[in-house]
Amino acid sequence: MPSTRDALEQLRSMLARELEFDRPARCTDDELLAELGTLEAVGRLVDAHRSAYAGEVAERSRVELGDARLSRRRGCRSAAELIERVTQVSGSEARRRIALGEATRARTGLRGDPAPARYPAIAAALATGDLGVDAAASVIRELEPARPVADPSAFAAAERALVDEAIAAGESPVRCTADELRVQAQAWSTLLDQDGREPDDERAMRRRGLRLGRARGGLVPLAGELMPEVAAQLRRLFDAYLSPRSGLGFQTAEERAESAGRGAGAGEQRTADQQRHDVLAAALDSAARSGEHPSIGGAPPTVLVSVRAADLRGGGGRGGGGDGRGERDEGGGRGGGGDDGRGERDEGGGRGGGGDLRGGDDRHGGRDGVGGRGVAYAEGVDAPISLRAVRRMICTGGTQSVVFDDAGRLIALGSPERCFTPHQRRAITVRDGGCIIPGCSVPAAWCEIHHVVPDAAGGATHPDNGVLLCWFHHRSIDTSGWGIRMIRGVPHVRPPAWLDPGGGWRPSTKSPTRLADRREREAARARGAPAA
Repeated sequence: MPSTRDALEQLRSMLARELEFDRPARCTDDELLAELGTLEAVGRLVDAHRSAYAGEVAERSRVELGDARLSRRRGCRSAAELIERVTQVSGSEARRRIALGEATRARTGLRGDPAPARYPAIAAALATGDLGVDAAASVIRELEPARPVADPSAFAAAERALVDEAIAAGESPVRCTADELRVQAQAWSTLLDQDGREPDDERAMRRRGLRLGRARGGLVPLAGELMPEVAAQLRRLFDAYLSPRSGLGFQTAEERAESAGRGAGAGEQRTADQQRHDVLAAALDSAARSGEHPSIGGAPPTVLVSVRAADLRGGGGRGGGGDGRGERDEGGGRGGGGDDGRGERDEGGGRGGGGDLRGGDDRHGGRDGVGGRGVAYAEGVDAPISLRAVRRMICTGGTQSVVFDDAGRLIALGSPERCFTPHQRRAITVRDGGCIIPGCSVPAAWCEIHHVVPDAAGGATHPDNGVLLCWFHHRSIDTSGWGIRMIRGVPHVRPPAWLDPGGGWRPSTKSPTRLADRREREAARARGAPAA
């Protein structure tokens, strides 16, 4: 009779021989799904035994065994490291297998007599291959906090009921997915916790938090854990601006008709994660401009951005820099540039800048996509930001020239320039009503003001040259294909060619009053009456 290891080797060889890797591409639809299900059934059985072996390795590597523990005898610090080296799985996967294996392995009592596993029903379903490890881990993770306070018989009944749901042995004839089972396990855990949810709330209050990591690849990782009510508010915020219904909420009748013809959201190329990022960016910008938050040095929350004057002068991108000027938003930050020294600039509204504008060559810079060479740096973030982002900030606000000598001494301070005043912003808000790109639902309070004709091209800081754009459309206006121009002081937009091949210019507004005026004129033309 072959050993277990020999049997496993024979099984592995047979599977490698019989299962062709490109087989799925040749399957019919029915064959594909049937074989996928059978393969998963085999995988469930294999996964269960992998967890059982991991649990036994952990049992033989207990710290109290000292030098006799298995991991130490094999030159490893822990059971997880030993499993990593034997199986080549990740450390996190090894720990997941150990946790499941420990929860489902039979134990030994204080007197040496056998004792059942902590989760006997789950262990039995795993052993037959009826229950997957994802589902088993979800149930254990949710039920375990209630174990110390739950009635043992009620706890066992909950475990049995959840296993029945998972393997379709209960009232439902359909197997639960791992995610569905997790939700049910949460409900059982709440019911079993005789002390209520307050202790869990206290733990959550201690663990809540957000962390900004170190920049990698031009992005800053965000991690943390939110209180449920805070997460609910954030989800509602995302839902309000990203649901298909609200996504069309600011459209005109013509825009709605066009969207219906090509499918709602047909022009949206961002992923859902990217859209959520942009909603959060706009919300932060709006909050920082609101004036309701603590000031820093008498100005709204401001981020300093440093960039060399030569880099900013080097390109002709929009809102470019003259003699090394930075910008500031209407929130009141200060900006700067130096014609051969250093300048500083702030942009109010939380994403502004101040510049450490150094003259000199551009050998340290990288080519920016809009024009010019070099990069800028934001205070508190290690990753560089592009000159395109700097010019977008400049387009949004104003500039102030700050000049340093070669030693770094401040020698000149100019007056603020190119800043849309609060009065101008209010006027533009009433006229545009929100981001002027058709189909965009970002409200006016969350928008930035874009110079249609850049300052570098002689554009004025005047309502006739400013339009509202959301964070995403402002950042991508040079590359997205959307065109914007002013005709007699009215914003007109032209869709990119891929969206509307024959696209012409048409007026754009989200202002309710202007839309009402437009409807009245259209109704008057339909009646044959002269428009008012």
